[in-house]
Amino acid sequence: MKTYESHEYEYQRMQTKGIKSWDLRSYAWEIDPNDQRFLEDVFAQPWTPQNGKVLELGCGTGPLLRMLAQRGFGGVGIDISKTAIQMAKEQSEGNNITYHVGDICAIPKEMRGKFDFIIDGHAAHCITQLEDRVALFEGIYTALKPDGVFVLMTMCAPVQRKLFSQLYEGDCVVDGSIYTPVNSTDGWSDARMIKGNPYIPTRRLEHWKSILKQLQQMGFTPQLLRVNRYNEQEAVSYLNAAFTLK
Repeated sequence: MKTYESHEYEYQRMQTKGIKSWDLRSYAWEIDPNDQRFLEDVFAQPWTPQNGKVLELGCGTGPLLRMLAQRGFGGVGIDISKTAIQMAKEQSEGNNITYHVGDICAIPKEMRGKFDFIIDGHAAHCITQLEDRVALFEGIYTALKPDGVFVLMTMCAPVQRKLFSQLYEGDCVVDGSIYTPVNSTDGWSDARMIKGNPYIPTRRLEHWKSILKQLQQMGFTPQLLRVNRYNEQEAVSYLNAAFTLK
């Protein structure tokens, strides 16, 4: 099992506790205020479609899609977690959004060129293996219309390592990924031993400049960029970026 598939267990826990979305586990909001402000800035640009068909990858329980539906978009949400998709459907009745269980690293070929707007709201950093990340971004490229927009919201480096060790107790950063301890490497396709103990990679922390370079090499053109560097409360940095194919 790949580590991003384990999100199903967290969504099962959230469902049991009545927690409606991922951020509400720790915060008072469903959508991060920085992400919301960035999206408002994206929609203020002349190159951004104001309606049409949207695809969210790693949609979770759908808060971003519901916000986009209020702006006039219809479309599709995909998540690896069947529990997340069930919760999204329950919370999104009446919206022009459909939800599907699926692997975001294997976007169906029938979605080629179908979407005016594609958003990755904090899913890409859960994809830790290079070949999976390449498959993800290639799928996005082919699913986007020629005049469409792709928005990426992701964890990234630089990292404040001293604060990280305090906030992420037990985890460690090795080779650009966050590793989390597990009881055994059995059943995990990407587990490794670190200092004699079993760990799995749970988040990818590439430097934001490296992420931009990779996407540009694949044919994406950055149009709007915001980097929220680590601070006294947050040990990792975050990249918000909007791309076109021109």
